[in-house]
Amino acid sequence: MFDPVLASFILAALIGIPFVFIIVCYASASSLRVAAKWLHFGSIAPGVAFKSVLMTHFATLMIHLSIFTLAGSMLLSAPFNRRGYDLFAQIGFFFTPTYHILALGISLACTALFFCRTLYRGKDEEKLSFQDALTLSALHFAILFGSIFLLVGLTALFVYAVVSFLPFP
Repeated sequence: MFDPVLASFILAALIGIPFVFIIVCYASASSLRVAAKWLHFGSIAPGVAFKSVLMTHFATLMIHLSIFTLAGSMLLSAPFNRRGYDLFAQIGFFFTPTYHILALGISLACTALFFCRTLYRGKDEEKLSFQDALTLSALHFAILFGSIFLLVGLTALFVYAVVSFLPFP
């Protein structure tokens, strides 16, 4: 059976997800260049930064999706206990702070490993050590998430200000 709502949702997801992924990679490449300048690692070319960030985000996305799929399939195939737990309580591990801290650690380590291989330090073209790459990836994520939170917060403040001055009947 053909469901037009589901078909439009699938089409929008197939078009929208890569579009959002590329925009996030461009923003991430900009924050990587700012973090490298801040840490005095030299200037990173925009193409090198984008390529490095694109590979990093794709690899971490695949790692997180495989962990989520594996753990979710193990939870769904486990015997269902109806006495005190429901499906959301069993899958609730994915919304705990422990899961997000582990995901952040995996993302930082994976990003640092990619930065060790793809980025160079200064004009003498020596590769980054893992410690420098981990510092760079942590500052890169901090700048990226800080700018995203600032952008979302300012947008919400602007929308609130506009809506609060609209006359309602």
